[in-house]
Amino acid sequence: MERGPGKTPAAPSRWLTAALVLFGATVLVASRVVARQASLWEWDDAVFLLALDQFAPQNQVPHPPFYPGYVALGRLARALLGDGILALTWLSVAASCLALTFHRLVASEVLGSRRTALASTVLFAFFPAVWLHAGVPLSDPVGLAAGLAALWLALRGRERPHLLVPAAIVLGAAVSIRPQAALPAAIGLIVAAWPAPSPRRVAVALAAVGSVLVLYAAPLVAVGGLGPVWHWTRYQAGFVVSTDSLAAHGWTVLTVARHYWLDIWGSPGIAIAVGLAVLNGVFVLARREGRRRLALALGLFLPYAVLCWVFLDPATAGRYALPYLPLLAMLAAEGLSAAERRFVPHGWPVATAALVVAMAVVTWPAIRIVHSQPSPPVRAATTIHDEAGSAPFRLAFHPKLVMHAAVLFPEVPRVAARTAEALCSLPLDGVPTWSYGTEAPGTWTVAWPDDPVLRRVSRGRYLGVAIGRVEPCVTFGTGFYRAEREPDGTGGTRSFRWMAESGVLVLPPASIPLEIELDIGVPLAAFSTTPRLSASLNGRPLGERTATTSRLRQRLALDPAWLRADAPNELVLTTTESVVPAERDRSADRRRLGLRLWSATLRVHPTQPGQP
Repeated sequence: MERGPGKTPAAPSRWLTAALVLFGATVLVASRVVARQASLWEWDDAVFLLALDQFAPQNQVPHPPFYPGYVALGRLARALLGDGILALTWLSVAASCLALTFHRLVASEVLGSRRTALASTVLFAFFPAVWLHAGVPLSDPVGLAAGLAALWLALRGRERPHLLVPAAIVLGAAVSIRPQAALPAAIGLIVAAWPAPSPRRVAVALAAVGSVLVLYAAPLVAVGGLGPVWHWTRYQAGFVVSTDSLAAHGWTVLTVARHYWLDIWGSPGIAIAVGLAVLNGVFVLARREGRRRLALALGLFLPYAVLCWVFLDPATAGRYALPYLPLLAMLAAEGLSAAERRFVPHGWPVATAALVVAMAVVTWPAIRIVHSQPSPPVRAATTIHDEAGSAPFRLAFHPKLVMHAAVLFPEVPRVAARTAEALCSLPLDGVPTWSYGTEAPGTWTVAWPDDPVLRRVSRGRYLGVAIGRVEPCVTFGTGFYRAEREPDGTGGTRSFRWMAESGVLVLPPASIPLEIELDIGVPLAAFSTTPRLSASLNGRPLGERTATTSRLRQRLALDPAWLRADAPNELVLTTTESVVPAERDRSADRRRLGLRLWSATLRVHPTQPGQP
């Protein structure tokens, strides 16, 4: 039927509205599903996976604040799905969907507008930090959902006081899942319960304290006892203050601001657009009719934001900012909606939609990577297992990957090795050693494609893992100078070291026959007599040779009877001639130089000494 003159446009039918709502909900749920992480990634992922088998707060499994409620939910999910990683990631997907629902409810209470609350929810859903962490095997998404649920109940309790006690109970559940994310809900409960009569305030307080004691404190004490829990809590607090806090970073406010206000948006353009929308929202709400709502929003979320900026590691800003990002989503939605009402015909949400699309475009490459590809630590571990086959091997892991090594190589002998020099000190006993995370000659890097969102919004760690079979190698001890480089005659350069009159090559402990090949340069023109070169292994002479040419290649067989199996071995080179170039007016070099060593290649000897 056509509208008559002067009639207002007909409202959309119920069916059309329902279809639009269903379509939007489907898109939001699908966006959470495609953000599900394909495998372990970060240190905390591995810790939480271990906690599903053994909840041991006394051993920092998981680390403080221990997350007993999250571990319980993870175990329940694993019982349903049969796999730890599937359980934790799908738990996060489900929680992320619930978080959007509760965000809309909270935004409606704070802003007083369903339309703006819906716009806030869609913005929040596609904030790069929120979307990227929607399917991680971590407590953050579940804690965020629980915190928002408790906050909504508390805010509803202002008009329906009978909801305050349930809000207090849900607050205890949120604390047991992720205490950090429960702070806005705790503030909301105080705000909502304060005007209530004294008996109700007492009931709310008792419910909150009882819920925290039962759901959070009791499991910790029951499993590990109060002493270890208190010890590790104090340790974690000291670690945060001494390592993660703003004070630990030298009060570099600009660095913290860059991480929390710029990097978490994945793109400077997105950061500027969101920032302008937030400022406009503050301006709109600061008018007389919106001041109370602005004060409520800031009062709920700003305390956590300040604590986050002052005490939590800015390198992990993408995760730690999640509990206060609802504030920015609400303010941005208010600012964009006000601009749309003023400048867009019929107030269509074109600015909101444009910002959502821009954020989705920026974040999608990172979402696709984490959803479809195993993380570098997992892919590196798989490669090592495939290359090693069924033969036994030893794993030399970088300390930053200790939890990954424990989870991904549970039956493999493991040793920490932070540097290439540490790899060279590992014993040679016939068992192959693989490097996991430590860069050294011969290793290669397993990495995700380079993506700015992964570098900026995530922790930026474990994006590449060096692996490789550790070959026998030596380190340079006393008597050798720092490495230098010279042209190699083919357009490139090669490395060498000068030695004085004697120098020590440190070999790893060994119980198998070895062979070392030395490529030596002798500055014969600088000497008055022909030098004699000699070598000894752990004090036992290996032989002597007169240097008649300026370059020598010498192979020395190292008998296992002369090698130490439980301590480093020392191969000492000596020369009878040396020179100080500055004393001969050859250069300004005042070092005493005896010979130069281009390479010292250590190999497992193919045959026993004396055999053909």
